[in-house]
Amino acid sequence: MSAGPPHASPSRSVSEGIPVLSRIKTPHGIEQLWRDLASKIYSPRVLQGLPSYIGKIAFVFWDEDPTTIPSAIRNGDVATFIAFLIRLDQIERAMIDVGRDSLAERAPVIYARQVVDGMREAAEARLLKKGGVWPPTPGG
Repeated sequence: MSAGPPHASPSRSVSEGIPVLSRIKTPHGIEQLWRDLASKIYSPRVLQGLPSYIGKIAFVFWDEDPTTIPSAIRNGDVATFIAFLIRLDQIERAMIDVGRDSLAERAPVIYARQVVDGMREAAEARLLKKGGVWPPTPGG
């Protein structure tokens, strides 16, 4: 497996490298995982010294209703998780730009990316199982 970011390897299984996802069996468990992830991203540890717009991006994680996350997985809503992955990339880029580039400082964002990517993979598998297509091919 390459050392690249988790979302760079589409062939990984949902639970590979993310044991916390493989242990969750209920929608309530997914909701609780989301609450934990949101509290880690929208926190002083992550946001300290970052531009104010990053706080607004991080707030989206906190503001997301945790009950929508299991539904997004169940409905095959891959785009929801891609949007969250992009937000995490923006937060991490801002951290690096202000000199907070150590793995220890970025650990909450790296962890969140792994979890969200696992959720994206689960949604993609569900979409494909329902007969959907990913990535979408407009007009074709």
